[in-house]
Amino acid sequence: MRREQILATTAHVWGERGVARVRVADIATRLGVSVGLIPYHFGSKEDVIAATFQRIAEEDLIRVTGVDDEEPTARMAHMLERYLTNDPAWGLWLNAYGEALHMPALHQTILASARAWHAVFEREIQRGVDAGAWTCDDPGETAARIIASIDGIGIHVALGMLDVDPARGFDWGRRLVARELGIPPEALAREGVP
Repeated sequence: MRREQILATTAHVWGERGVARVRVADIATRLGVSVGLIPYHFGSKEDVIAATFQRIAEEDLIRVTGVDDEEPTARMAHMLERYLTNDPAWGLWLNAYGEALHMPALHQTILASARAWHAVFEREIQRGVDAGAWTCDDPGETAARIIASIDGIGIHVALGMLDVDPARGFDWGRRLVARELGIPPEALAREGVP
């Protein structure tokens, strides 16, 4: 039994039941293995959940930032589109945020993931500064504000709060990022995306 199989199954159970209702017995049953195999590979239930979240977060970061565009505004626009529209991981992220206060290993994994996302956005902002696409005195601080704001928008999109659908959330995100970078929102428009 490989760790990857356990992580994939845990993610599936998590997606169906929520992290608080994930049981080691459910994971083992789905895999057709003994309950003792899961702790053998991961230690505790909390450890397998933290490792599962780490895998989900890494895959999501690759999905959002793995864009082919070279021009900084096109890259940022594409990343925003992937971040705010049709992101299948939002439900898992929201669930993890809610449980992190009760699971120290998950909390630490979320904090590490936040640092990784921040580093990527800071690099992208600096890339745009270096290319003359925009100006920014403090890419690190700007990246933190953008991520915090876009996460809030993403929560509204994922939960349908205040009738914020993906198109509206993307428009808000585009306007917010453009304002932070001192460029017109149209600079972050992508063909075929509302």
